[in-house]
Amino acid sequence: MSFQRLLNETMAIVRKKRVKNPVGGWTETDMQIAADTPCRLSSVSSARVGNQQKIEQQRENYEADHVIFCLPDVDIQEGDQVAIRDQLFEVTGWFEPSLKRHHLEIPVLRKRRDEA
Repeated sequence: MSFQRLLNETMAIVRKKRVKNPVGGWTETDMQIAADTPCRLSSVSSARVGNQQKIEQQRENYEADHVIFCLPDVDIQEGDQVAIRDQLFEVTGWFEPSLKRHHLEIPVLRKRRDEA
């Protein structure tokens, strides 16, 4: 089975961008940079990976309650907001667990609606 067939969700990615405002200053605004990007969402406790020791060492650097799996060419950065179904997450990092650019694993924290 191909990895792509395991991606059973889609996500929208929102990034904070600085834009010029009408009075010549700068304003930070949310800009959607991707929509309908295939992904898979898993809780941290149930995320299963191939090279467990390497992954656990990398994950220790990130605070996360979920992991998003996606293709390696997805434009994602720490601090981005990700929406999957009716849930909102904040990206706390990302890494490629595979040497072959097989996929990305993105540690995220679920946000409460009042934090959005």
